[in-house]
Amino acid sequence: MKAYKQTFEIIDYARLFHKKLNDFYEQLHEKSEKQRVKMLLEYLSKHEKHREETLANYEKEASEKVMDTWFKYVPGNISSECLEKMVIKPDMSVDEVVDSALLMNNCLIKLYKGLIEETKIDEVKEVFISLLKRIEKEERDLVRDATRLKDI
Repeated sequence: MKAYKQTFEIIDYARLFHKKLNDFYEQLHEKSEKQRVKMLLEYLSKHEKHREETLANYEKEASEKVMDTWFKYVPGNISSECLEKMVIKPDMSVDEVVDSALLMNNCLIKLYKGLIEETKIDEVKEVFISLLKRIEKEERDLVRDATRLKDI
């Protein structure tokens, strides 16, 4: 746990996490040998790029009150911990890629749930509840779309 971070730092951290994932999926796309996996990686890369852009826009538009709110305890470097757990190999199956993507989503879910519990300010809590709901919905969409991809 790292102590004392402001909301803007956490949002920026999440944005950079999505950027790293986008870069990761693009690199894996280059190495992949299977067409369905390449399609899934392209989908995931675009998805992470969109998440990154959404958070960048939010950083610009959010109220000062929300962005300047302090958190006493924030989990450490989740992106490094999560990315270290990710298995990378050029012959990955669709299921393996989905499992890896779900692992990354779970890292953010864990972060957002912790922040929701930590804050007492409703406006800030709403931000992280919204991000949590979005990532949980996107997770369901990923599983659905990957299932369809396997049926092609």
